[in-house]
Amino acid sequence: MEAYEWVLIAFVPDGSSVRERMLYASSRDNLRKQLGYNYFGEDLYGSQPDEMTYTAFEEFRKRKIVDNSILTASEIQYRREATAEIAVGTSTEYVHSVKFPMSTSAVAQLRGLTSGSVNFVQLLVDPVKETIELGTSKSTDLNGLRSAIPNNEPRFSLFRWDHSHEGTNHKSIVFVYSCTNDSPIKLKMLYSTVKAVAIGTSEEQGLKIDKKLEISEPSEITEEALLELLHPPSEDKKQTFVRPSRPGRGNARLTTKK
Repeated sequence: MEAYEWVLIAFVPDGSSVRERMLYASSRDNLRKQLGYNYFGEDLYGSQPDEMTYTAFEEFRKRKIVDNSILTASEIQYRREATAEIAVGTSTEYVHSVKFPMSTSAVAQLRGLTSGSVNFVQLLVDPVKETIELGTSKSTDLNGLRSAIPNNEPRFSLFRWDHSHEGTNHKSIVFVYSCTNDSPIKLKMLYSTVKAVAIGTSEEQGLKIDKKLEISEPSEITEEALLELLHPPSEDKKQTFVRPSRPGRGNARLTTKK
């Protein structure tokens, strides 16, 4: 199951003081450690803006592959062990074998979402146990969905919206990844990495997720926004914008002389 890897970009421009260079050099590794070594796939650092481009990053990765190719197997293993974090073991309380397994209580409520006993399930990530836990589950409306989203931490919310569109009734399941601006940086990185696992595990329980939505504020979840997401207008219904003619530049008129 795929997940995201982060790139740590350290930029210290030429002309920076010796003290600033030393501070950034000494704190870079500590930053990785505090946020979590296992979240970062690569490091990139430089002193010129043109060293921060995607092309420069690809060249950096190619050089890294060449460097690794001349290492012995024991040296490669040593590098991995030096940057690896201690993994937290999982117990039989959890029902998924990959990292960040989902608790049985969360799985049970997701199945309730399928059966119709609830229409809203919210999941949270436990950064200590490295698991996906049940936050809350209930039957509610859009107002209840908005009020259940915290403003200081990310969350995964699955909501079955029963609605009518153009005379047809729909039961659409929307996966909402909410990450407000006030969320801690480490949690933002953690949730973005675990999102693919949460979606995959939810679908394994028989859920058909119709759409996925990412928001930074609960107020972004409106009936109009969900309708546009679930039922985008067809091409023939989209109105084409016609630029108004400038004064004196309208269509030519046919005139007759008397």
